[in-house]
Amino acid sequence: MRYPIAYAISIAIALCLVIGHYVGGIGHFAMPLLGFAFMPIADRWAGLSHWPSESALKKMNPAKERAFEAALIGAAFVTLVTLAWGLWVAAHETLMWWQFAGLAVSIGMLTGYVGIVVAHELMHRASLMHRALAWVLMSVTIYPHFCIEHIHGHHPRFATPDDHATARRGESFYLFLPRTIFGGLASALRIKPAPVLVAYTVILVLGMAIYRWLGTSALTLLLIQAAVAILLLEGINYLEHYGLLRARRASGHYEPAGPGHSWDTSYYLTNINIFNLGRHTDHHSHARRPYYRLRHIEEAPQLPYGYATMFLIALMPPLWFYIMNRRLDTWQANALRRHSGQNEVMHFSKKA
Repeated sequence: MRYPIAYAISIAIALCLVIGHYVGGIGHFAMPLLGFAFMPIADRWAGLSHWPSESALKKMNPAKERAFEAALIGAAFVTLVTLAWGLWVAAHETLMWWQFAGLAVSIGMLTGYVGIVVAHELMHRASLMHRALAWVLMSVTIYPHFCIEHIHGHHPRFATPDDHATARRGESFYLFLPRTIFGGLASALRIKPAPVLVAYTVILVLGMAIYRWLGTSALTLLLIQAAVAILLLEGINYLEHYGLLRARRASGHYEPAGPGHSWDTSYYLTNINIFNLGRHTDHHSHARRPYYRLRHIEEAPQLPYGYATMFLIALMPPLWFYIMNRRLDTWQANALRRHSGQNEVMHFSKKA
């Protein structure tokens, strides 16, 4: 989306969550309804967007870039403020179990689909302040090791059998989930144990403080929202690399990241909501490229729907395999034909 204000949608999302709580009734489930009932329909209706073009990137000026950055940082603080509000509500209001569940799940969807997505963007930045904010956002979802594993584990190893966050062909989301959670944690502890242990110690102290000052309900909400956020994060990981592998060369090294190693989506509303994370091929090729400069890659395999729809499909493995295995086979067959055609052209050129 070319207008920075569009990425301030996190404010509207948080307002829907808060208003839904005070309206009561079904309003407590504002986020699940918006995310998994309204979003798939609206995403399909709004269609695709291939912005930015190369000409649009050349015309982008510093003032506009600052506006895009402000939307990102604003979303981080909206997430933290809304979570703090939710903890206060859990501690000071009397809620029935289903009201509490709706509130906790709704906040978890915000921290997962906004907070963690923003953290992912910030952890790739060079600025120490940005990376520190990423650690804060990942810590409130009780998943701080992701800051280590994603940068030093997933990015070098993605689309290989060594990567815990790359779903294998025929692997259901339910089998992938424990493998990526525990495998990612073990990997982060091997890569940089000290910061991971410090982060979890801080989280433990924070949890004890919340229990001491706000009580059991607030601590329970913190744990539930974290579980929901982690579920959504790993759901995105499942979508992004399912069944795609890089070729291993005779040297033992894998081929560089390219258009065949990540599933992309250019659905308009999906990418506004997740800061263009659907442009995943370009992200893996240029990890430091800011979200507003990520490009649609025509050669990359494309998901048939936006992330919300694909996540719902992933929860039904037979349907997921029916759709995605066929799509994977078709894309790989077409890629093989393209590769063969290029070899024939090169061979002809050499003869000429």
